[in-house]
Amino acid sequence: LVRALRFRHLLDMEFEDRTLNHMKKYAPLITKVPGERITVELLETLLSPNTSSIFSELESTGLLQYLFPDLTESVGLEQNAYHHLDVWSHTLLTIQELDRLLSKPEEAYPDFALEIQEHMLKTLQDLQPRSSFLRLAALYHDAGKAATFSLDETGRIHFYDHQKQSVEAVLRLSERMRLSRKATDYLRRTVAYHMDIGFAISEKASPRTLRKMISRMGEELVDIILMSTADRIATRGPMTTQEGLQRYMAFCDDLLQEYYREKETAPLIGGKELMDELSLPEGPLIGEVLQEIRLAQLEGAVNSRDEALGLARDLIRSRKKR
Repeated sequence: LVRALRFRHLLDMEFEDRTLNHMKKYAPLITKVPGERITVELLETLLSPNTSSIFSELESTGLLQYLFPDLTESVGLEQNAYHHLDVWSHTLLTIQELDRLLSKPEEAYPDFALEIQEHMLKTLQDLQPRSSFLRLAALYHDAGKAATFSLDETGRIHFYDHQKQSVEAVLRLSERMRLSRKATDYLRRTVAYHMDIGFAISEKASPRTLRKMISRMGEELVDIILMSTADRIATRGPMTTQEGLQRYMAFCDDLLQEYYREKETAPLIGGKELMDELSLPEGPLIGEVLQEIRLAQLEGAVNSRDEALGLARDLIRSRKKR
């Protein structure tokens, strides 16, 4: 059933009425297929440069409720006036915009197009590239909206903390698909942080806050930027202003600039070295101190190993006084 959708788009063909009717009739039988076989076919489908059309047909053939049950309630689910589409239609448009960014990253981030292309080709599971799992994350980025739908006294729609529910939904999907721990963690992080960039722009984040964002997102920063940009474009649709979109992308461009600068800047000191020098036990304190040293290094406040050790001693003393 899934392969039929994939090959229809791969070969640019149309279904015969009889075939389409049989697909709708026998859609429930897919629940009897071993999860591993479905996973292989879905991962092959996620390699397509036109994933949104395939996902759209999952809904029209009735397969959606059996393959992605957490998404069924998003079909036709109304959003507030800031969005121009219901949740499911918005999700499909987000994936469509993501496919466009993946194929032509130079249109949005010309200074980092090559780096983005190379990054998205890195594999996460069974030789499957990051781009496949990013499409899956985009499919689930608003999966929690149905569970968090609410109306205030003015009739305005809200989806408070929907990203947390979306993370739980994508983790359930990962378990059903028997994805690797690495792929599961990737989906969790990209879905969990997909709104952070929008929040940072609205709160006028400081340079230190931006560096903490980069540290928190880690290797997924590039992926989150692509999905977040696609989400931003799909949210407003024809109501999007060029000024607002350019401001958003300029912020993301600054994040990419700082991210790649950090990758090229070697840390002044490592965790084991810090423990040996200051006779510290292994634990979360080491990570916290290393992060503060790293931030200070990138800000130019410390420039040598000795200065880094001095800052570490100060940080540890201040924590002991609390």
